[in-house]
Amino acid sequence: MSSTFRFLPEEKSIVDTLIAAVRKVLARSDISARHVHYCGMLLHALQRLPLVTEEVGITFLLVKKYDSGQYWLGMTIDRERLELQTGESFYGECGTDNESKTIFAVSRDGRLEENDLETAQSWANDFLGHAEFEKVKVDFEDFGDSVADWDDDGDPDMWNELPVGYAEEED
Repeated sequence: MSSTFRFLPEEKSIVDTLIAAVRKVLARSDISARHVHYCGMLLHALQRLPLVTEEVGITFLLVKKYDSGQYWLGMTIDRERLELQTGESFYGECGTDNESKTIFAVSRDGRLEENDLETAQSWANDFLGHAEFEKVKVDFEDFGDSVADWDDDGDPDMWNELPVGYAEEED
């Protein structure tokens, strides 16, 4: 049996929203064949959650540019974690300044202490809202040389198998 990320059952709604966002990107007319490929890999990994998909390592970014910089929402999924981030780049006379923040993270071994269901769901809803607009650039980084094992489509729904909470890890 595959290993699982340490999600809580109520966090399935976040994953469902992420899946909907990827599907909205696929409906855009500006999406290239490369983007379709990466969206397929991403959907494969997201739909298998909370199971880990060993062979996938992708960062998916939605980037909105404005006069003095850009704002981005990013999702990374690989064999170690699912992480949701937001960030901004500011262009100025002295160069570029970047800020980023992890909104939600879950891994095989633990969870971000600051994980908050309401904040993460709000971020996922924002991600969904940006996904359909062609003015928002779509970008991917494949750092796992992702090649899906498409035979995993019959995986059981593991959300009902997750514990209600996780005990604090002892050092």
